[in-house]
This record gives sequence, structure tokens and C-alpha cells, in this order.
Amino acid sequence: MPIKQNELMSEMVNAITTRLNDLYIQYYNDFLSVEAFARYHGLSIEDMQKLIDLGRHVNHNSLWKEDK
Repeated sequence: MPIKQNELMSEMVNAITTRLNDLYIQYYNDFLSVEAFARYHGLSIEDMQKLIDLGRHVNHNSLWKEDK
């Protein structure tokens, strides 16, 4: 039985929010600057700042679910 479109969308959103949360936690725990974190991941400082901000929002608002 194929996965329904809304179930697939839900899985995709969950995967994205989980990844954003993981990035934010990695930044918070392991890096002193956005510049170093951006360099580590090979992204621009501006793009990394946007990802960190999104991850912070996800983390602080409990918008993600852990796979258990």
C-alpha cells in the first residue's frame, strides 16, 4: 500500500525539523562562533545563521519529534 501524500509530507517535515534541531544542538554544544560552525559545514555565515535561527526556533518551541 503506497504512503499517502500527507503522510509523506509529515515524514519530510519531521526529518527537516529533526535535522534543524540537531544542527542547533551541535552549534550550541560544540562551537564558539557562527563563523567557525559555518566553516566546519562549508556554508556561508549568512546561510548558517539562518539555519541556526530556524533550529533555535524548532528547539525552543518543541516542534520536532525524536524517533524512538
